Amino acid sequence: MPVDPPRYGLGYWVRASSQGRGLASAAVGALLEHAQTRCGATDVFAGVTHGNDRSVALLRRLGFVEAATFERYTRFRRRLG
Repeated sequence: MPVDPPRYGLGYWVRASSQGRGLASAAVGALLEHAQTRCGATDVFAGVTHGNDRSVALLRRLGFVEAATFERYTRFRRRLG
């Protein structure tokens, strides 16, 4: 999702029966590669609702860091390039 190109946002949802199989890791990893090489993205942001520890762990594994904390969610950022 273009936020302010070359900065983009991403969102994902994985149903419970599909969690823990690496699908989100593979999808977000592929998206980051595409965003950088094909879209010229410099930054990608993602928001995670407080308490969603699995999503936080996924983003951290993929190199995202906390950028801001709000009442209901934390924003993460990954610089590309």
